Amino acid sequence: MIQRTHELALIEPLVNQDQIKLILGIRRCGKTVFMKQIQDEVRKHSTNIIDLDFELDSVSSTIKSGRDLIRYVNSHRGRGTCYLFLDEPKDPGSWNASLQTLRNQNTSIFIACSSSFTSEQLTHTVTIQIRPFVYQQMKQYADQMHQSFTIQDYLLFGGFPSLITLTDSRTKYQYLQDLFSTIILNEILMKHPVQKPALFLKTANKLLQSNCQLLSASSIAEQLNSHEASCSITTVQTYIRYLKEAFIISSIDQYDAKIKRNLLYYEKLYDTDVGFNTMLRQNRDMDLTHNFENAIYNELLFKGYSLIVFRYGDYEIDFLASKNHVDYLIQAAYSIAENSTREREFRPFDLTDNSMRKIMISNDDFDLSTGTVKHIKSKDFLELDDLNDAF
Repeated sequence: MIQRTHELALIEPLVNQDQIKLILGIRRCGKTVFMKQIQDEVRKHSTNIIDLDFELDSVSSTIKSGRDLIRYVNSHRGRGTCYLFLDEPKDPGSWNASLQTLRNQNTSIFIACSSSFTSEQLTHTVTIQIRPFVYQQMKQYADQMHQSFTIQDYLLFGGFPSLITLTDSRTKYQYLQDLFSTIILNEILMKHPVQKPALFLKTANKLLQSNCQLLSASSIAEQLNSHEASCSITTVQTYIRYLKEAFIISSIDQYDAKIKRNLLYYEKLYDTDVGFNTMLRQNRDMDLTHNFENAIYNELLFKGYSLIVFRYGDYEIDFLASKNHVDYLIQAAYSIAENSTREREFRPFDLTDNSMRKIMISNDDFDLSTGTVKHIKSKDFLELDDLNDAF
């Protein structure tokens, strides 16, 4: 398994701070392995480590309450700072008082969870989100495993680490389907009062196949109702919240430079992993156009950029990406080889001034840069650590 050096660099300054460190992310994205890598770093200066995996019956049956946790830690800790790692505890929010007690007793606490709802229940926390691998990580892991992994593989099947061990498309589809079912069952249907599971699944499927599209709860409800699936706007809003809490989807807002304000109601939705869109396509109908933009979104988040959709009236630029007080306007298009597509994608750049750097990312192998817009080939973008390196 590769080192998550990027994420380890983020958490290193927090290891000895007294906040509870929340390691949040979708199931099977590598949180457990990341926790082990943190422990390896801690062992360089301390062996006072307690590691509890609550997906093991021997742990979950022994520690059922916050008081149980305190008793266990106090009977197993050594002198000095104790480093406590809790992997997928069932209801850590109900243990807040006990966790605060341990925190005040020189305990550095790390909790891995597959739901963002945990962060709303706990106090004195700091969050590190772990996502499925980006392309560089998947390629590095594949090389270690002596497997082939191409950009096309990444755009189709995404970045769940376990996919590297699967050698054919059929088993990859099955893995993604099983993972999706597990997340829906364990992180949503078992935790929330979903009265119509079939409707929830239909909504989830619709959202995951609508990645990179501007949607509102109203528009989703209207589409579902047109297919004889009675659904209210409030219900759709609730379902979207559940999917976001389980890290299945995420979204970004829109800013309209013409009227100088954020637009309400509509948001652009993205899949946490593009494999979910591929998995749901009937007859294996590939959606490389939307998956390409979605992959660029995931890569930009990994590289540390804050993102928003940039609009100027009816014209849209996919991302206004900001980091370290530098702004970039970015269009992502699978191909701009056709003149009409190229003109459509470049046109919004002409409506903006040159105070921000302008980037077009596509899967084409030829350079289509202009005097004001830098064209970056996807294979080059995926290897960049920072957008500034392209200039």
